[in-house]
Amino acid sequence: MLLRLMKYSLYVNYQPDPMMYIADTLSRAYVESEHESDDIEVDTNMRIHSLVTNLPMFNQRKQKVQCATAEDETMVKLSQTIAGG
Repeated sequence: MLLRLMKYSLYVNYQPDPMMYIADTLSRAYVESEHESDDIEVDTNMRIHSLVTNLPMFNQRKQKVQCATAEDETMVKLSQTIAGG
């Protein structure tokens, strides 16, 4: 959701409760949706994947991280633990 909002310039202004007619009405007419959070999560994951794969020099940095991880004893143990369960 934050990624979606980044393209907007937001201005937040506090309004006391008596001035919040629409928000109060909308909060009372709440409709529960089970699929909305799944859609947002899928959309967020797709955007993150797109950003990461389109970053310049991503493959070179990935190789550097993989080499550094292979040389670090703690990271090797962590990788083995994660892979082994």
